[in-house]
Amino acid sequence: MQSGGTEVALKYVKKRWSFCQILENELKKQSEEFSENLEEELEKQAQEFEADLSMLNLDKVEQEQRAIRAEEAM
Repeated sequence: MQSGGTEVALKYVKKRWSFCQILENELKKQSEEFSENLEEELEKQAQEFEADLSMLNLDKVEQEQRAIRAEEAM
């Protein structure tokens, strides 16, 4: 009778172990997807930042040129 209980317990443990493996694989998959999405989002933000910085630099140069022309006009 004890071996029957042992078999049931072993089947239960194997079933739970299998379920844990499935969950672990799903977690790895989701983690990889999240990392990829995060990397893409950071790249997008970096490109937007660089574009904004370029615009600020262009605006600064134009403002300096206007100031120089205004001084020369005086």
